[in-house]
Order: sequence, then C-alpha cells, then structure tokens
Amino acid sequence: MNKRWLAGCLAGSLVVVSGCSAVGGFDPKVMLENEKQVVSYEGNMTLSFDFDVEPTKEETNGETGSSEDIWTEAANELKRTHYRTLDGMKLSLTSLSLNNADSTVSAKGTLEKADRVIPFELSADRDTLVVKVEGLSRPLVIETMAGMSEIPQEFAGLVEQATEVSNELGSYLLLNLPNAADIKAEKKSEKLQGGEVQGTALSLSVQDEEFPVLLQKYLKNLTLDDAGLHKLAEMVYEAAEAAAASEGVRQLMEQMNEERGEEAAEAQEGLGPVVESFFFDKEVTVEGLYGLGKSMFASAAAASSQWKKADAPKDTKAVMTLFADDKQQWRKAGFELESRDARFMADGVKSGKVSLSLERWNVNGKVATPQLSSANGIDPEAADGADEMLEALDVRSDLYRFLKEDLKLMHKELQLYYSDKAELQSLMNEGPHPEVFQDMYYITDGKGYGSVRELAEAFGGEVSWNAADKTVRVESGGRVVELTPGSSSALLDGSAVDMGGPAEWCGPVLYAPIRFLAEQLGAQVQPVNEAFDWITITKD
Repeated sequence: MNKRWLAGCLAGSLVVVSGCSAVGGFDPKVMLENEKQVVSYEGNMTLSFDFDVEPTKEETNGETGSSEDIWTEAANELKRTHYRTLDGMKLSLTSLSLNNADSTVSAKGTLEKADRVIPFELSADRDTLVVKVEGLSRPLVIETMAGMSEIPQEFAGLVEQATEVSNELGSYLLLNLPNAADIKAEKKSEKLQGGEVQGTALSLSVQDEEFPVLLQKYLKNLTLDDAGLHKLAEMVYEAAEAAAASEGVRQLMEQMNEERGEEAAEAQEGLGPVVESFFFDKEVTVEGLYGLGKSMFASAAAASSQWKKADAPKDTKAVMTLFADDKQQWRKAGFELESRDARFMADGVKSGKVSLSLERWNVNGKVATPQLSSANGIDPEAADGADEMLEALDVRSDLYRFLKEDLKLMHKELQLYYSDKAELQSLMNEGPHPEVFQDMYYITDGKGYGSVRELAEAFGGEVSWNAADKTVRVESGGRVVELTPGSSSALLDGSAVDMGGPAEWCGPVLYAPIRFLAEQLGAQVQPVNEAFDWITITKD
C-alpha cells in the first residue's frame, strides 16, 4: 500500500492555507515538487480538539411537542454527543516512520481523553494494518487492500496513466491557490530532532471576511489558468483513449455485457455514437473539455460576486506556521482553526478549536519500520469481530472506559413502535413473515407488551423453546428467565416472580410485559413521548 500520500496530503494542506506564490525566498511550488521525491522520513504528530457544548438536556415524563420536533431534537442531541466525544480528545504519534520504498509504516502513540491515556502502536504494509492497543489482549488486523496489491498487467499502464492525471489535477488545484494577506516569512534556525536546522519560517492567519475573498481569488485563478487547464484536458483525453484501446478494458466490458444481457446491448447501442464523437478528433475534444472546465470555473467565479458579507464566517480564524529547510522541504508545521460561529457547527455547540502540529526528520534517510505480528489477531470487520474484541477487552483499562463512557460503544438501544393489539395480531396471523413486525408493541391494561425474542436478542440474550413443558427460556448475563404462555408468573433463576401481566401469543410470536423483560436483561425503559408512538429501551 502506497504511503506517500501521508506526507503529500500534509504538504498539500499547508499549501491550501498558505497559497502558492513565493514568499521571502520560500516557494511552495518547489516544496510540492520536492515532496514527490520523498521516499522516507521519521516524525511525530499531535491532533487535539476542544469544543464548548451545551450539557445534555434532562428528559421528562409527559414530553410535549410534535413527533417531528422530538425527532429533530434527538438528531441534534446525537450531533452534540459527537462533539462532546471529541472535546478534550488528543491524538499523539510520538514516533512515526515511513518507508515508501517497501510501502511500510510504523508508529507509536497515545490517545488521551480526560484522565484516560491509551497507548497504542501500529504497523502497515501493502496489504495489512496491525494495531496493538493497551487494554486489548489481541491485536486488530485489517486487510487494507484485500488481494489488490498486484495490478493485472493489462491494467498496469492505465493505472499509471490515471495516477498521472490525478497528480496533474492536484497540481492544477494547488498551484492556483492565492496567498493570504497576512503572511510573513523569516530566515532563521529551528531546533528539530537531530540538531539546529537552517531554513525559512512562515506564519499566516485568515479570519472572517478573508475566507470568501480568498475563495473568490481562487476561482478566478482557476478560470484564468489556460495552460494548466488545457494540459489537464489533454491528459484526460489521452487516458480515455488508452482505456478505450485497452484489451483488458475490452474483456471487462464484454464480461459485464454478458452478465447484463439485453439491458447492456441497449445501453451500448445508445452509447456508441457518443464514444465515436468523443474520439472523432482529439484536437476538437480537448478544446471541448478545456472549454467545459473553464466555463464551470468562470460561472462559479461570477456567482461569487453575489455572496453577501453577512454570509461570511464570523469569529472564525485559521492560523498556520511552517518551517522549511534550505532545501525547501517542510520540516515542522502547525495549524489551528477556531470558530465561535454557530452556523458552522451543530445546534448547541458554542465554539470549537482544532489544533494540529507536525514535525519530521531524517527525510529520505535510512528509516526502519518494524512490523507488528498479526498472530491471533482480530478482524474488526468480520461478523464476529465485535464479540471477539469484547472478549479480549480488559474491563479495568482506560480503553474500556473510553469505549464505554466516551464512544458509548457498549450502549445498546431498541425502539418499539406502537400498534393496536388487534391490528398487530392480524398482521402476525395473516402475513407470510410475522417476524418483521416484532419491533411493534401494544398496550393492555396500561402495560406495554413487546416481543420476547426482539427484546432478548437486542440486548445480548438467547431465546429457546422448551417443547417438553411448553415454556420459553431466556438466558442473559448468567440469569435464566422461563416464561409460560398464559401465565403472569415467571421463573427467575428457578424462583417464581410476578411479571405484572401474562405472557401471551400474538400470532406465532410470544409477547410479555416490556418493563419486566427489560429489567431482567439489564436494560431501562426510557420516558416516552405523550402520544406513546414509540418506546425506547437502552442498556449501557
């Protein structure tokens, strides 16, 4: 797996903020060209988040408002929860090693949140990412390329050509970025890993109304860069021409046409004239692509004149620092974005700040990237991956607290939707698939009744039918509940308890009092809206 994009993205992001005109002897264009030659380096990185978020609103019984209002507030609260999770989070890579020659990466670092510090280390090669985290007894193993390392020979040239087009597009977009007004450059020495380094230090800031002004300049630059746009159009044509002539593409299209049958034949009949017109005359088609791109950017630039000052960001500022050595390789950078403009954040988020700092050394030097063992690893994307992770998790660790308290990954939630009992029985009895209606509940004598299987399986329980004594057995967390259809009494670990209402059949599905079932499964029934349209049951 190619890791060059790691540094390339960083270099590109620095140029996005700083612009691409030379300042004080430092030329971002040269830096970008140099970045293409980087094959290895060592470094470190820190990324942190700070958000001021309103506290969770207390829910009350008899909640008022329409269902739409309630759902909207629930969606907003979910967004606020994401911001609360990020607030105070800090990701540090204390050591990062990259070697593009053999496409490997290794790193060590920590994830911090409140008083929790979670050390981790990782390594990656062309195919596999391995992550070891303190608090997890087994490594996580993720197949990143899944057998796509080797590109078939018939497609190798096309992939290379597509990469060249992608690089040219990136250069066109980056090299037209305008400089911010507040940009300063200073020749100085900086203390980095390995000693003092001579170079150029840049600093700049962009705030409020300056953001749309820079975007307007950017759109104008893109429109007027005739040479860059024309070269890009020509490369796109040549890549398309090579693909059309490729034997590999021809075979792939034939295979797809066979699978799609008549539908493919009709599509090909309609597409044929379009393809012929595209390749009829290279010079004409390239001019057409060039004109299309120019028209798009010109239209966007013209439309930007209608932007209103009131629409510009307020109380928003981006600050960047950059240090490049005398070879114009970036070595150290910092970026900070801070905003108090509620329009750009979720409802209830008052302010936010994102900070990023980077440093690297031993650029193009001899860099070792030790690889971690994937033995006894867990594939988190596998069907049983989540269960294996829970089994390997140390409940005393900071990782467990982070997953449970911050990410809420241990949180389980089930929603049941109200139905009239008679209507639900009709659906259960007459429909070919009664199981699809198990997320519905009904009310009898003031008590909510829900599907025993639906509740049990939602919260980690196992349900079985005992044909001998005609009872339903629910096992969860070491507890055993036995329900007898028609009886209000259940056996809890062998002792009789009152459920407050009988277990009863609704079609072929056994229903029982929701609150009783939830309590035995370690879950809680949340306050409901006044219309009782739905019930939410949660377990942490």
